[in-house]
Amino acid sequence: MAFEANGIVSFYEDDYGHAVELLEDARNAFARAGARRREAGTAQKMAYMHRDRRQYLEAKRFFSEVGRIWIEIGYEERAVFVDCQAAIVLCMEGAYYDAEAEIIKAQHAFSQLNSRVGIAHAQLGLGHVHRGRSNLSKAEDFYLQSHQVLSRSGDGLSAIAATKGLGHVYRLQGNPDKAEKKYEEVLKFMGQYPDSEVLLGLAATRQSEGRHDEVERLLSEASAVFQKRGWEEDFPDYDHELLSLYRRIKSAAERDDNHYLKHITLLMMIVFAIAVPVFALITIPVWSLGLRAGLLPLPSLA
Repeated sequence: MAFEANGIVSFYEDDYGHAVELLEDARNAFARAGARRREAGTAQKMAYMHRDRRQYLEAKRFFSEVGRIWIEIGYEERAVFVDCQAAIVLCMEGAYYDAEAEIIKAQHAFSQLNSRVGIAHAQLGLGHVHRGRSNLSKAEDFYLQSHQVLSRSGDGLSAIAATKGLGHVYRLQGNPDKAEKKYEEVLKFMGQYPDSEVLLGLAATRQSEGRHDEVERLLSEASAVFQKRGWEEDFPDYDHELLSLYRRIKSAAERDDNHYLKHITLLMMIVFAIAVPVFALITIPVWSLGLRAGLLPLPSLA
């Protein structure tokens, strides 16, 4: 359906308001037509969108709705997958223990369903959990296991999420060469839709190597992406490098915005200062001529 396809395009172009509207229209149309698989798939995309925007309550609501639909139409494996994705929201909120419990529960369910790909998704989630707790060696193991399966499954976006996780782990372990390689893989995969977090990670590795010109270029690119998407401080406290770089470019952007506003305000004041005397010079003589010609009434003194 065109609504759904255009909604996805709008999402990647950072036009989130339009994307939500189009996907909502598509979901409603599928629901009216009784196309429940398509309805669930579209609602799942909306859940991802809200998660990506850090709108956690909305993301949880959509994941819950999607999971219910999959269960109702007999797709247990997809329902478990949705539970696993919902647990990532908990991870993003910093609720690592709750996230781990939900992901392990999903992992057990995938095992009972003999789903290797499902288990790989659970391992990806556990990689996020352990990175959040700074258990970097465990995070690396989970990311590697996950990537090995997902890269062969045809799920490129999930595989690249494991690659991105490895980039962060290697950087935090003090291995900039390995981190840089992983980050560049992600940027190559994403093409014209660069990942701002990866740009910051790559800038951090270049900064550790003293490649300052490249650092500034990467920070400028990251800033441009954040300008489109909105400045949402969603980096965990444990990742001081990314948090520091993020705050640096956000502060610079705010200074630029204030500078721009000051220039606009000054320009408006200058225009107003010029316009008022000019308006007076034009209107007073015209009004005077109108009085003399009897075209305008004299003001009443009553």
